[in-house]
Amino acid sequence: MKKQLLTILSAIFMLFGFISLSAQVTCESPNVIINDDIEAYTTGDATGQASHWISWPGATIGGEVSEDFAESGTKSIKIDGNTSGQDALLFVGDQTTGHFIIKWDMYIPDSKLAYFNLQHEAPTSTAGFWGFDAFFELDGMGRLSLFAAEDIP
Repeated sequence: MKKQLLTILSAIFMLFGFISLSAQVTCESPNVIINDDIEAYTTGDATGQASHWISWPGATIGGEVSEDFAESGTKSIKIDGNTSGQDALLFVGDQTTGHFIIKWDMYIPDSKLAYFNLQHEAPTSTAGFWGFDAFFELDGMGRLSLFAAEDIP
């Protein structure tokens, strides 16, 4: 389903500058789990350049380290819905309790749609475990599609 959505949407977006995942201890003092500035990566497939960048089971390429656009510095992670075999995952580990903040800057070119999802379990070769889908439309609006509570353990 995700692959079909990416193909249908022709999604292109860039994860600018850094990606941060923090356990929400307090708003003023989160415990940082991942703080990834991407500048240390070489251009090309991000898979394997850090343990948290992996590809979807069965995909041939993950996110691409690119110098096309960047919020700060020179590099970002490019995910292009038109790249055959590309399906990137930012793996945040086995976070089973607590509250978390995930944040990144995202560039979506004019006349392009974009999509990402957050899963509550790591995917297998035959299944994903979506918590929600986020869609970015041509008019600049975004929408969330939540999955039914019975789908979430």
